[in-house]
Amino acid sequence: MDVAAEQYLKYQDDDAVTSESWETAFDKIPGICRVELASKEDPDLKQLYYIRGIIRNRLEGRYFDNAHALEWLRSARSWDVPLEELSVIAKRVSSWTRFREDVSMAIQEQKQLQGVDGLDA
Repeated sequence: MDVAAEQYLKYQDDDAVTSESWETAFDKIPGICRVELASKEDPDLKQLYYIRGIIRNRLEGRYFDNAHALEWLRSARSWDVPLEELSVIAKRVSSWTRFREDVSMAIQEQKQLQGVDGLDA
């Protein structure tokens, strides 16, 4: 509940919480709990969701695939692409295609560093 309150509650000039933000914060609690629980097994998960949110916001109004974005990010982490690098990619992409290409290149670079043959991401 604290996370939902911190992230989603909006206050009016009189310090009262807006009813819209109250409803939003309350509706987000199940998802926050799910992510908190999953993060125990996958410590990068919160940051990956955050990075995906950056991409979603940058591509607002353009094609974006929520589920596949997370798959791409998880794949990159499985090859040890640093979270910082994924964050930089997220902040500069201007299209879904560019996101996939940049993540694929980052994966290929890691594969080369690890001495893995093949060019499939």
